[in-house]
Amino acid sequence: MVTRDTHTPHRNGWPDPDRTWWQGAAPHGSLPYGHAGKTIGQWGCTVCSLAAAARLTGATAGASPEWLQERAMRPEASVWAPGSSLAVLPALARCAGLECGLAWDAPTANDILTAIDGAGLTAPKGFGWLHVDYSGDERGDHWILAYAYDERWIYCYDSAVGGIVRLDVKTLKGRARWGRVWKNYRVVRGYPLGV
Repeated sequence: MVTRDTHTPHRNGWPDPDRTWWQGAAPHGSLPYGHAGKTIGQWGCTVCSLAAAARLTGATAGASPEWLQERAMRPEASVWAPGSSLAVLPALARCAGLECGLAWDAPTANDILTAIDGAGLTAPKGFGWLHVDYSGDERGDHWILAYAYDERWIYCYDSAVGGIVRLDVKTLKGRARWGRVWKNYRVVRGYPLGV
């Protein structure tokens, strides 16, 4: 006799996004990211992640990378200094209508799960905006958006794959397939986001 585990883990946070974007796709992939010649296709994982968060909250149902980029490129947004493509990330989050908490260096799973649950922020639910290392040098290479979790996984929107990736709750590690190449992710820093 074969027995099956019928336990379905309880999931907390937001539903899966109704729309995901690959950051290099048209029409946003060729748009400028800042003022130093970079494009959303090259460096726009931050913009794509925040657009997904704005869309999930329902505050901006039609949010998209191009919508956010237009808002962020306004001089009064103070996201980029003249001649730079290095974004002031809390200012970029504000352009998406999100509250950005203090940066995490080496966040724990508890930090991320607490952000998704909304504790410490004004929103009933929030997000973990995560900087992941995939090159093994302990420095962040790419930004993803943690929006839900269960007892085993943290679910994240990832613009490099144009879909959802999972991080292990215990190790904060996961894998993502970029075209034909698998990349091993490890969370190294991030921010809590709220509405």
